[in-house]
Amino acid sequence: MLDIQNITSSGFFEHLSLASGEYLFHEGDIDGRLYIVLQGELEIQKSIITQVGQFKSLGKIHSGDILGESALIETKAKEVSIQSTIDTEILFIDVAKNYKKFTLQYPLLSENILLYIIELNNQRLLQSNNEITTNYEISTVISQMKYINSRSVYTLLDTIEHVLGVEQIMFVEKNQALRDTYILKYDSLSEKKIKNTVLNIKSNQLTLDTLKQENIEMKVHTLLTPLILGDIYYGYIVISRSQKKFNENEEKILQNIATSLVGVIRQKGIQTEQKNIKSLRNSF
Repeated sequence: MLDIQNITSSGFFEHLSLASGEYLFHEGDIDGRLYIVLQGELEIQKSIITQVGQFKSLGKIHSGDILGESALIETKAKEVSIQSTIDTEILFIDVAKNYKKFTLQYPLLSENILLYIIELNNQRLLQSNNEITTNYEISTVISQMKYINSRSVYTLLDTIEHVLGVEQIMFVEKNQALRDTYILKYDSLSEKKIKNTVLNIKSNQLTLDTLKQENIEMKVHTLLTPLILGDIYYGYIVISRSQKKFNENEEKILQNIATSLVGVIRQKGIQTEQKNIKSLRNSF
């Protein structure tokens, strides 16, 4: 744990308040500061080269996180932008000007910060490894599919449930022909798993609240992610478990899985359409 009280009272760190929506720094800025987030939340943003003014969200920074630690080694242009999503309180130190003085005067506090940075980086590395491993396992299953049909999609859902270590996975399909019509196609908690239940939901988007109104059994902690490609919603994937909430890294992993899954579902639709056309031609 960081010794925030003594770090603050050392006199080397300054306090910074960011209002919701305010930027800490922008991509390309030269910033030689080390930041400690006292409370609040910030978003990591990376600009999209092919879309001027657009960015991709790479994740969130929360209370207790440290950023800008690369300034301890060298000062270089920022590769991302950091924007507060809520009112945020931060401590910072100008590394080039003051960190050496701070270390000489408060060696134990400096050691406390460095050890904390190592701990945070180890956690980030483990999360990245978990994400890579999960994506690899799912990609392997997809690459081994000789033909994509409903059964192969459900087999993939079983694999996702196993890889994520959750107790339940559901697939809710959005009917492309009938507006605002949702069909529960798969529920791993159900005895038969494969279902074809039309949900009584009249909305252009599905939420956990609307899903609960259908009296569908779900565990305590639930995560819902849309299966979307461009402007087309193909449905939703829902996972749930009893023991603990889903963290941000797990949400990111599910979003990556959803991208792969929507590709499989789209390919299934194309293959089905081609099969129907072939059957129609053969009938003449």
